[in-house]
Amino acid sequence: MADSVKVAVRIRPLNGRERERGCRMVVDQPSLTEPQIVIGNGISGKPEAFTFNYVFGASDGQELLYESAVRPLLGKLYAGYNVTILAYGQTGSGKTFTMGTNYDGSEDLGGMGVIPRAIIDIFERIEETRGESETKVACSFMELYQENLYDLLSEKGSGREDRVVDIREANNQIVIPGLTEIPMRSAEETFGVLMRGSQERAVASTAMNAVSSRSHAIFTLSMTNRTLGGDKPTVTTSKFHLVDLAGSERPKKTQATGERFKEGVKINQGLLVLGNVISALGSVGGPQGHVPYRESKLTRLLQDSLGGNSLTLMVACVSPADYNCEETINTLRYANRAKNIRNKAVVNQDPNQAEIRRLNAIIQELRLELLTATAGKENVGDSANRPSSVPGKPGIVRSSTDSHISVDSARRERELQDKIRTLQQQLQSALQDMATDQLQTLTAEKIVEEIEALLTESPESELKQGVRAILDGYKAETASIRCESAISDNLLKSDDFQDRSDLHTKKQMDIREELRKLTKELEIKEELHRRCMGNMSNMTFTVEDTSDGSGAGTGGNEKLVEYQNKIAELEKQLQELNGQLNSKILDKKSKLAEDRRKKVQHLEQELAEVRKKSVQQAKMLQLKEKDTQRIDNLSREIQAMKAMRVKLVKNMRTESENFRQWKINREKEICQLREKDRKLKNEMVRMKSTHDKQQNVLKRKVDEAVAVNRRLKEALERQKSVQAQRAAKATGKLVRGADVTSWVDHELELIRSVKEASVTLKLLMDDRALLNSKLLDMKAHPDEHDEDTIKQQEHDLELRNAQIADLQQKILSTDVDSKQKAILEGIPTLSEAKQAIKKILQVFSDGQEETAKIRHQLVDTRLSVECLEESVRTLQSDLADTRQRFTDETNDLAKMYEEKLSLLLRSKQKYARQSKESATTCDTVLQEASDRMEKLREELDSMKEANRLLTKQLAEAQASAFGRRRTRNSSKQVQQVEYEEDEAEDERESVDDDSDLERDP
Repeated sequence: MADSVKVAVRIRPLNGRERERGCRMVVDQPSLTEPQIVIGNGISGKPEAFTFNYVFGASDGQELLYESAVRPLLGKLYAGYNVTILAYGQTGSGKTFTMGTNYDGSEDLGGMGVIPRAIIDIFERIEETRGESETKVACSFMELYQENLYDLLSEKGSGREDRVVDIREANNQIVIPGLTEIPMRSAEETFGVLMRGSQERAVASTAMNAVSSRSHAIFTLSMTNRTLGGDKPTVTTSKFHLVDLAGSERPKKTQATGERFKEGVKINQGLLVLGNVISALGSVGGPQGHVPYRESKLTRLLQDSLGGNSLTLMVACVSPADYNCEETINTLRYANRAKNIRNKAVVNQDPNQAEIRRLNAIIQELRLELLTATAGKENVGDSANRPSSVPGKPGIVRSSTDSHISVDSARRERELQDKIRTLQQQLQSALQDMATDQLQTLTAEKIVEEIEALLTESPESELKQGVRAILDGYKAETASIRCESAISDNLLKSDDFQDRSDLHTKKQMDIREELRKLTKELEIKEELHRRCMGNMSNMTFTVEDTSDGSGAGTGGNEKLVEYQNKIAELEKQLQELNGQLNSKILDKKSKLAEDRRKKVQHLEQELAEVRKKSVQQAKMLQLKEKDTQRIDNLSREIQAMKAMRVKLVKNMRTESENFRQWKINREKEICQLREKDRKLKNEMVRMKSTHDKQQNVLKRKVDEAVAVNRRLKEALERQKSVQAQRAAKATGKLVRGADVTSWVDHELELIRSVKEASVTLKLLMDDRALLNSKLLDMKAHPDEHDEDTIKQQEHDLELRNAQIADLQQKILSTDVDSKQKAILEGIPTLSEAKQAIKKILQVFSDGQEETAKIRHQLVDTRLSVECLEESVRTLQSDLADTRQRFTDETNDLAKMYEEKLSLLLRSKQKYARQSKESATTCDTVLQEASDRMEKLREELDSMKEANRLLTKQLAEAQASAFGRRRTRNSSKQVQQVEYEEDEAEDERESVDDDSDLERDP
């Protein structure tokens, strides 16, 4: 059974790294119903279209790929055919994910790859046909790591070296002695073996893939199927190879070093041999010449899968990003060649059973001939048309005529198969051309409009616009830094600072006002207290004065009791006298009665007076008691006011201390912000310098890109012209050596231009990554950037994408491998070949001569650089010593100046009150000190001049060492150093002048 290798292409989505770099998709699936893929459908240029058996886009899942491309092959596997599924592509393109080699036992059907799905289907089929056939399954798992084959399921030893197996060839078949094959009874057991082997596989992290496979992995399921029942049971064997190849990689992109770099070299070597095998097998008309299977262990393992006994499906995994465009188109070209590989798959039966069936067929034929011979009377022709008595066999006698007919039929069948194969190839080519023409038709108007737009605008204006856009971006950054540097000044005038100061002042004023009121009220209370105390003292003296001498010194209460006793006594006497007057009848006119009446009157008067004094004394005692209570209240209020005053004073001091601390912290913060502002200003100066350098570099890169694009375009035009001339001369049979030389020269120039354009394309992609990173940062912080700046950045990114697409399309339209092959195939005669070889040798010798000159110049430059670096180190050492001496002498001069100034001030103060002559002497001393200071300043200026000369020598040395580009950088750095030193010296001089003004009496 002859069958071509089936090819499926899977396009993965853009990953996070590619989106961060601002990559665009250059791979497209123009139709969802046709298995076509187009690469390079960009702004300009001719897109390249491919047609495969299956094409799966970025949105297609694992299930669609498996159901469409893999499941139909399982039926052939059950029938006894070998089946191989091969994942091919660059690193990070999704091969391991597609194959499911890293299956972790998850039940997520959406992310399950080809291997787990196939295992499930195989064991389900075994369960369905358990009564009809007996199937045994065994699995093996191996990896090819750095051209060493390891058995991942082996349990020999603990190290990798104990698991190495070798490749042998027996009976024209590849065998691996000692390879571990484990019988499987269920899908779960197979999953366990798959996961165990995957854990032993070599993986590592690179810049393009965090979990990059560093080896080629081959998981094999061996099936032995024996039919049950019937007279003639059959036994078939088949193998299901699931190959997960390591991806091709470039060290510049993966940033691999050390062991990772060595692994990448081995991977690329194996894939290169695989590509050569595919090219040899996929050439038009079948393999032409030697197929290099033995150049790599990988191709030896895949010998049956490519051109041998197997049905093969190649899954080409590609990245749609323009950053990986070259790797993607190489993968698609190899996959396109793999379509032409024809395998010769046969059913793998038990050889004994096959031999028995062959012998039974011979016996049947002999029996038929025997029956024919015994008939005797019938001719050969009639016998040939008689039906046979044996069921299931044609009744035909093999004659010589039939043999000739069968030979003719076989030859004609082969011719028809070749013709069908040729027509199929022509059909595929026609479909591909038709797809390309349709795409060209769809994009023709757009291309014409863009070409007219480009013709109306000069390239210089676009370059200036791009440079101006980047300048605006840097100006926006500088403006943002300038805004940040103004924060410290704004803090001094901020509302927060003013509000805090006003609040503190208001609190202090309120406390002082409250303290003033409290002090005034306290004074009033104290004055009232003093008066109350005085009144009380006067009241005491008044009470004492009202009494007679006997009552002096007694208390008010005693005096009141005395008055009450006296009143009682007087009342008693008065009562007795009244009683005597009433009991005795006296002569009213007698003298005794008169005396008693007078005595009664006197007693009444005295009693009234005593009562009056008693009432007054009681009132005085009440007043005294009230005054005492009032004095006590006043004393308590005075104590409370004094405590309140102390508290207010403490609060005022605490508030003042808090405000002072806050002000100190604020001043420290302001000082820090001023320092930050100074650093930001220095950063602005540095950024401006960096911006100028980047502007020059950007301008140079853009100029180089335009120049490379122009040279490449001119080379393509010259190539078309030369090809047209060669075609015309070939038609006229006029071929000359000079024409061949010119043609080869043009082809080599075109190849050189393409290589140069590839380098420029890499630089443009790196610049685009920086622009996209900056744009993402702007979008992440929209408050810090205005909308116009973001739009300008997007415009710059679109412009860079247009340049990349234009240059990329020109590179893709020129296949370097095809050009190199065209140079060899485009020379029909020996004389032309001699001329071409002569031209190539001349170009090679010129290149070697130029390389030798450059190498000698490089050696001379390195020697000059080493000498200049030594001079620079010497000058730097001298400059450091000079700066140290300058610093020491400056410090000594400052100390001397301070001492003399202090002595001068003390002398002037001492003799200020002396005579005019002494004052004149002091002025003389001051004049001498001033003269001395002037001399010291002159010495300082001379040292500054020496410092500038040394700095200038250092700059000249650096300029000589590093060329024009580094000369500009060094001169800017030296000027920056001089500027900073002059600024520091001016600042020191201004500080000295300020000190002089402050200390000048």
